[in-house]
Amino acid sequence: MQGFASDLNVAWGLEFREEQFTVISGNEESWEIGPYFNQGFGIGSNGFGGFSPSMAGTWDRSNLGVYVDLEADVSEKLLLGLAVRYEDFDTFGSTSNSKVSGLYRINDRVSLRGTMSTGFRAPTPGQANIANISTVSGLDGVLFQRGTLAPTNPVSVYYGGKELTPEESESTTLGLVWDVTDSFNVTIDAYEIELTDRITQGDEISVTDADIATLQGLGVPGAGDLTTFKFYVNDFDTTTKGFDVVATYSAEMGNGTTDLTFVYSDVDTTVDRTKKGLIGATSILRLEDSLPGSRWNLSAVHNVGDWRLLARINDMDGFWVESSGMVGGMSTVDLEITRDLGVYSLTLGAQNAFDEYPGEEAQYLQDAIGMLYPEAAPLGFQGAFYYFKLGMDF
Repeated sequence: MQGFASDLNVAWGLEFREEQFTVISGNEESWEIGPYFNQGFGIGSNGFGGFSPSMAGTWDRSNLGVYVDLEADVSEKLLLGLAVRYEDFDTFGSTSNSKVSGLYRINDRVSLRGTMSTGFRAPTPGQANIANISTVSGLDGVLFQRGTLAPTNPVSVYYGGKELTPEESESTTLGLVWDVTDSFNVTIDAYEIELTDRITQGDEISVTDADIATLQGLGVPGAGDLTTFKFYVNDFDTTTKGFDVVATYSAEMGNGTTDLTFVYSDVDTTVDRTKKGLIGATSILRLEDSLPGSRWNLSAVHNVGDWRLLARINDMDGFWVESSGMVGGMSTVDLEITRDLGVYSLTLGAQNAFDEYPGEEAQYLQDAIGMLYPEAAPLGFQGAFYYFKLGMDF
């Protein structure tokens, strides 16, 4: 384009998407009242009742999207980009989002980059229409009925449920790219992401006898078969801030080449507010603290002749799990050696080579289901994994 340092790149497109969520009614025996109902079991099969005709159905959603993306070097030092997308859904309406990005080359080795954008995530037809009721046992062995209902189900509406709307986001990133030498490169990127109207399952709601009587008086079907239930909600906003550092270095070592890579990530998520109080303190802790605040890994890959050697150290901060609170951080080591035989290659390796485990779980979980370690541990909870691979290149 005249006046620019490069041609103007233009990309555009149209998209039509049709989504469908279907629930098929189960066998009649799986959802009707059975002979053990008076002993505390729920309506339908024990454990997970079948979908009744009132729960069954097909829900469709279609949307039409159009986008345009422009990018060009407006000068020898500055690259700018602009993208806009419009989508129209036949359920909740339309949404428009945009992104502005730039890269400024300070010199041949140092550049600044940044992006400002808005975005959205539409609720799925499943989140908007799911319904099931199951019989579960509490820690005291008493059976009760737990349900997941559509947010527009009359029972959910009674407790504040309403049709789901899209999550929306605003994000800003700013980064530095520094080619320190021809073999040493560093990138640093900081970001902030604000999410509003996030979709999640609300906390379980205990249904009182008075509530059941009210719901039955309103003619709400299935109200008498619930003890607790939950439904999806647009109920909270969050802000996530963090930064990432990536450094790479290559050098000639030991009659071969060695590539070193260091990656560090620091992130913090805060729940800014909950609108209806349908998610409680436990859900907030899960959102804010279930992932480590920081983690890093350092890897080295050495190639010499037909051999390839890899070593990696992984490290993370502590994290929170619902069953036992905060769990301390942990470190693991991965090792791998590969021999290239031409068409074939042989690899011997180990993930978590020294058999490290995250902190032990609460005692009651060990007694109840034999869970010794938190399954949500970001570096895994199954200890060492050793492997041998045969590869073929043809």
